Amino acid sequence: MHILVVEHNPERRRSVTAALTAAGHRAEVVDSADGALAVLARPTGPDLVLIEEHLPDMAALDFLQAADGLARSAVVVVMGQDAGAGRWVEAARLGVVDFVLRDREGSYLQTLPARLQAAIEREAQRDAAARMADALASTAAAVVIADQAGSVQLVNEACARLLGRDVETAVQGTLADLFPLEDEPRVKADLFGAVHAGGEWAGEVAVQTRQGEKIPCIVTLSPIRRAGGRVDGLVITLRDVADRVAMEDALRAANRRLAEQASRDPLTGLYNRGYLHEVLEREMARAIRYGDV
Repeated sequence: MHILVVEHNPERRRSVTAALTAAGHRAEVVDSADGALAVLARPTGPDLVLIEEHLPDMAALDFLQAADGLARSAVVVVMGQDAGAGRWVEAARLGVVDFVLRDREGSYLQTLPARLQAAIEREAQRDAAARMADALASTAAAVVIADQAGSVQLVNEACARLLGRDVETAVQGTLADLFPLEDEPRVKADLFGAVHAGGEWAGEVAVQTRQGEKIPCIVTLSPIRRAGGRVDGLVITLRDVADRVAMEDALRAANRRLAEQASRDPLTGLYNRGYLHEVLEREMARAIRYGDV
């Protein structure tokens, strides 16, 4: 791991650098906040910044505010002798992920590498979660995340729009509220069997909006699996196919009208010769099949 050490005290610079190097990290050292900002401005910079609380040219909080304007950011850990709560609430707001309490004896050096590694891992997890949230918010697909009991935990903006709700109220319910399938007991049994078993399912069902409207959707359900295969929830995608269903209904109606027009005389409205032949053929086939001739 590439760690930028920002420390003006030569003795502490040497001891911190030695501890990090012994743990297998690459330590780059500067003695001022301005020097650290210059390093962060490079195209490739450190994975983590370990900065002394008080520097001659800039306090750590001022450094954080200045670094916030740079295109490239890094995980920041502050070292100091006083972990007073008030200002570190502000530091956490500006992105500090840990505060290392420095002691005169240097015992903090024994745990420093492990703490910095843990800080990087925590920040990576938060960053992954933030990217996932951004991806859900950005996708045009409607997405629902639920627990194994079927309680809705999260919906994205696309799903909230589909349901005619805002994101906050859309999560106040269950999958049973979302999929009212009383008229389709077989589909309901299959879908909710997959929900409770943590399995996979796909099909076309009606989704109920806040206004009570039922929108036909292609629904895909997949389990969310943790390490070791343990199911920890469900992700459901919804694709609105109301336009397609409306087109199919219109096409069927048009085909019925065409069939009706083809079998009736346009002037009298009576069945025509073509319809007579069609009925005769059908009835002859039926009579032969049942031995009536």
